[in-house]
Amino acid sequence: MGTDIADSLASFIKRPDQLKSMEECALVAKRPQVAFWLTGLAVAPARDYPTYLEKAADRMLRMSVYPAALVCLRDSLAETKENTDLWYKRAFRLAEVLGDMKENDSALEMLETISKSKITDDQFGQVAMLRLKNLFASQKHKTVLSEAMLYRDDVKYKKYLPQILYAGWAASQRVEGEDAGAWRKAFMEKFPDHIFGADIIYAIAMQELAKGKYDEAKRLLSYIEYKYPTAKVASKASEIRKRLEQKPSPTPKP
Repeated sequence: MGTDIADSLASFIKRPDQLKSMEECALVAKRPQVAFWLTGLAVAPARDYPTYLEKAADRMLRMSVYPAALVCLRDSLAETKENTDLWYKRAFRLAEVLGDMKENDSALEMLETISKSKITDDQFGQVAMLRLKNLFASQKHKTVLSEAMLYRDDVKYKKYLPQILYAGWAASQRVEGEDAGAWRKAFMEKFPDHIFGADIIYAIAMQELAKGKYDEAKRLLSYIEYKYPTAKVASKASEIRKRLEQKPSPTPKP
């Protein structure tokens, strides 16, 4: 009798749906080693632990279980040989997720670690851009400006110049005494077709709207719809423009 129950229980546990459920529970509980061991009972077990951890992290992110995802990403990185392309890929992914989770200081620490390793110029450019993003999210606008100015004048970062100029413009708007117009002009002259231009023009339109210059605001919003139809702000620009068209223009003061 006891043997029959044990055999039935073993068969039940090894059912694919049950294994998947138990594995998922172990991941959520931040026990990735247990989860990996459970995959060994499956018909097609996972073979490589670090690769398994990467995929498990993606699963946890899709489920919005962020602490468990971080455990998987950190463990995967710890299992990877340093100063390799694979180590860079996993370290950068960890920094990205930390930033997405608003853990910007932790993301900046990870990026600092990456920058001190043996990476290519292009990889260093990727790190620099993600660093600017996290500095901005941390409201360290003066630091964003000082670093953007350094990157802007370095030919090594030429590939990332649109992002650099955009970051400089965005930060300069939040630092008293800085010339946001100069950053805006540099961006629009060099990259008039870049989708980031939509955000810049949208900001100008909102400034014009705040001044009561409705016709100019409508013109700029219409331009966004025409020039940058795939931009995130395009639908918002369209909505505001339509509302403005229903609003009578103010009578100019004599």
